[in-house]
Amino acid sequence: SRVKNLVTSSTSRRPMCDSYVTGQPCIDLMLPRRVPRDNARIPMGKIGQPSAIIPSLRHREIGDRNGLPNKPETDKSTIGHKPVIGITGGIGSGKSTVASAFADAGCAVINSDDLNSQQLADPEVIAELTGWWGEEILTESGTLDRKAIASVVFQDPSQRKRLESFLHPRIARESDRMLAEFRATPSVRAIVLDSPLLLEAGLDAKCDTVVFVDADDQTRLSRVVRSRGWSEDQWRQREKSQFALDKKRTRADHVLANNSSDLDELRSSVDDILQSLEKGPSSTD
Repeated sequence: SRVKNLVTSSTSRRPMCDSYVTGQPCIDLMLPRRVPRDNARIPMGKIGQPSAIIPSLRHREIGDRNGLPNKPETDKSTIGHKPVIGITGGIGSGKSTVASAFADAGCAVINSDDLNSQQLADPEVIAELTGWWGEEILTESGTLDRKAIASVVFQDPSQRKRLESFLHPRIARESDRMLAEFRATPSVRAIVLDSPLLLEAGLDAKCDTVVFVDADDQTRLSRVVRSRGWSEDQWRQREKSQFALDKKRTRADHVLANNSSDLDELRSSVDDILQSLEKGPSSTD
């Protein structure tokens, strides 16, 4: 059967009560929307693209001076040609745009927002959450009102944990199934985990390399104001709920500077990362 590469456009991101609202990782694993690469091509997002690739010193350090758990080193000799690439960065840095570039290069992308949306559209999930919080969390059409749910879980940590304990196992099972499927698919060059909370959720333990998408504060703020309608206070509040940017950068193997809109440079940087993974560990020394 023809393999479908899974691609996500940054313009379709629909945050609920994940990092954009609560900063909690348990409901922020990833599943892509399925789009056949030969039938449809996702356009690059509006949030900017990397202009440079900068090697990180993370893999040369012993221990972690920033308080993060050490990521187990992966023996790339056992991976063959199907590496798992994690994408992390600050809010508004352009992570989904980078993921789209990887998809264009032949990778399968597992996106957290799509997986979260899929679960929240499930009738079983709708019935369960309505039983907890009443019909006030439903829209007029009977779907879940994400803003109403976000308001509940953001104000009450116990309700947030309740939601996580229900959704997390469902999301994790589907994410693992997708990983297994892509690993067995010959035409998939690599698998990309596009998660705002990659490190917070411990998903970097599944990755062979981690890419940090970097952009200055003003650039990131202007992007979220334009694409999500947030105020500066909302952006900073959500940013505080995640790991500090320095911690994320330290844990990364590659840093993509993303303050410009140079698509050619982005594609070149992505291809460099893929080639280094395909060549083996010596290419990162």
